[in-house]
Amino acid sequence: MTYPHRSRRAAGNTAEVPVVLLLLFALFAFPLIDMIALALAYSTVWFVAFQTAMTASTQTDFNSSLSSLVKKTDEFNGKGFTNMLKMTPIAGYKASGTDLYVDAVDFMDAGKSQTIGPNKAVPPPVDLTNRFYEIAAQTTYRVEPFISLKSVPFLAAVPALGAPAILSVKVKRCAEFPQGLVRGPGNGTNLPANAAQPTNPGNIICQPHSGSK
Repeated sequence: MTYPHRSRRAAGNTAEVPVVLLLLFALFAFPLIDMIALALAYSTVWFVAFQTAMTASTQTDFNSSLSSLVKKTDEFNGKGFTNMLKMTPIAGYKASGTDLYVDAVDFMDAGKSQTIGPNKAVPPPVDLTNRFYEIAAQTTYRVEPFISLKSVPFLAAVPALGAPAILSVKVKRCAEFPQGLVRGPGNGTNLPANAAQPTNPGNIICQPHSGSK
């Protein structure tokens, strides 16, 4: 004896399987894609900060460091990965998304170290006897979800899934011409013509490094 109503229920359950699988795929695959995109975006922010800090640290004065910041960030903003990953620079010098700081690090007492900035020259005089100087590039971007899940109630407010995420990275490099750091915004123009002189590597101990927050 056959039971038609049971056969219909079995057929109905079988028909629901693809729908359930599709929902499970969407539930796990789309957030995973967004997380991969977020990781790529963070790597891009770090790379922009690294390139900016490296270029700025080789300039002979702080005005040139700021000019190099604008040129370097312009190579990235709205192009390549920043465009593909929906990245928008936030604030920064001339809306570049990046600010420059100068860390005057005391050799003997870290408590006496000083951070100057953003985008301001070091007040003279430069103390090469007790301090070494690092240029820090602070880069910040707003990153939109690669696949927006804002229509999903419990994911709508989650950064990088349903809402934008803010990524900020700071990278530091040793200033190769620390005496030139006095020539820039905040110090006027009446400075010695020989203010930018290369530092003798034998007198300065400064290892390039990077950090983020």
